[in-house]
Amino acid sequence: MSSVAVNPASHLIYVSDLYGDIVSVIDGATNAKVADLPIGFGPHSIAVDPASNLVYVANSLSNTVSVINGTTNAKVADVKAGSQPTDIAVNPASNLVYVANSLSNTVSVINGTTNAKVADVLAGGVSNTYVCNSEEQFGNCG
Repeated sequence: MSSVAVNPASHLIYVSDLYGDIVSVIDGATNAKVADLPIGFGPHSIAVDPASNLVYVANSLSNTVSVINGTTNAKVADVKAGSQPTDIAVNPASNLVYVANSLSNTVSVINGTTNAKVADVLAGGVSNTYVCNSEEQFGNCG
């Protein structure tokens, strides 16, 4: 499992399976799984827009964001993101979706009404950087 998000309006819980390429839907009232949804490759992070009842999944291995209709549990769109999208957030007030792309050091901005990418904003520096030497190891220095 990689990420979990809750829709407070519908009480549905969405869980991404990074290696199984699915999102599981759980009914929060009964704690029963109601669906496994095939998604893009490497679903990493999930965000829910309770106002529109749409669920957004950052697929880190296919460089896309999948959009799920929270009422029907059907995938309604795949939107091209930057390189390796790993985190995602929704602003329900503006209906904009923000996607952090770890390899391109950008944030993709998606219009939640049209499911179209409207911008890629350069942000941050080099991500996932590790410093290693012979005496000490920091990060993932196998």
